[in-house]
Amino acid sequence: MTRLEQRRKFLNLLFDENDKVAWGMGKWFVRARDPYPEFLHTNENMLCINPCTYRDAQHVTNVNSLLFEVDQGLTPKQQINAFLDSKLPFTTMTYSGNKSIHVIVRFVNPISYENYDKRWQEAWWEAIERALLTKGIKVDQSTKSVAQLSRLPGSLNEKTGKEQRLLLLRKRVTHQEMLQWLEDCGESLIPPQDKPKRQKTYTTEISDHKKYELAKNKNAEKLGMYTSTWTTGGYMWFWTLGTRFYNLNLNLDVGIGLTEIDFGTQFQGQSEGGWIGETATAIEKGYNYAERQNK
Repeated sequence: MTRLEQRRKFLNLLFDENDKVAWGMGKWFVRARDPYPEFLHTNENMLCINPCTYRDAQHVTNVNSLLFEVDQGLTPKQQINAFLDSKLPFTTMTYSGNKSIHVIVRFVNPISYENYDKRWQEAWWEAIERALLTKGIKVDQSTKSVAQLSRLPGSLNEKTGKEQRLLLLRKRVTHQEMLQWLEDCGESLIPPQDKPKRQKTYTTEISDHKKYELAKNKNAEKLGMYTSTWTTGGYMWFWTLGTRFYNLNLNLDVGIGLTEIDFGTQFQGQSEGGWIGETATAIEKGYNYAERQNK
C-alpha cells in the first residue's frame, strides 16, 4: 500500500466528512483545517486524534477516539504482541518511529457527553485501561486527553529520523463490541457519578459574632479587607457582605451593627466629586438579593 493510500484510509477511518483536523510538526501547533488534500501529502508528523476547531480540549467537536500507549520497558515488537494478545478491539496501530506503539480506538458513534462533560470519555478510557492491566499492559496515563496527539503515518519522527509506520488498519469499534471485550476481561464501564452538592449547614451553636467574623474574613479572602482609604469598590464589598450574612443565617440588624462598629456607618464612593454611601444600605441590598435568590 502506498503512503497516499495509507493516509487516505487512515484519515477516512478516524474522521468524518466536514471534520476539521489539527496536525503539525512536533507538539507545538494549534491550527485545525480541512484535511483534503494537504493531509495526504504532508511531511508534518503529529495529529490530534479527535476532530476540533482548535487543538485543545475545549474545542474538540466530537469525542470519537481514544489513544493507548504502553508505559513500561517493552520493545516495539513486544508492545505489538501485547496489544494483539489482549484482543483489544482497536482501529489503527502505528509505530512512532522511536520507542512506542500507538493504538487508536475509533468508535462508530461518539462518546456521549453534554456541555463538555468529559467524564464519559474518562470513564471509557479508564475502563479500557483497567482491562488492559489484566492483560499485563500498563498504559501511559498522559494519553487520556480528548485532544491527545498521535503520530501521523508516513512522516519521519523528528528525534530519530525513522518513518512512523502504519502497522494495522482495522475498522471502527461499536460501543457494544468494547463493552463485550471489557466483560471478557472481567471489567465494565463505570458511569460517572454526580458529586452530591455540598449543603451549607450552620447550627444555632455558632454565635452571631462568629458568623459575622466568618462572613467578614470570607469577604476579605475574595475582595481584600475593606479600609476607609478605598475610593472605589466599597459598595460591592458591603453588598457582598450582606449576601454572606443571609447565607450564614445572621440576623440583618445584628450584622449591620457589628459592621458599623468595625468599618463605620459610611464609605467613600466614586463619581464626579466623589460621593458618600451608607454602609447599612449596601448591606441590606445584598442581603435582600440573596434572600430573593433562595426563594
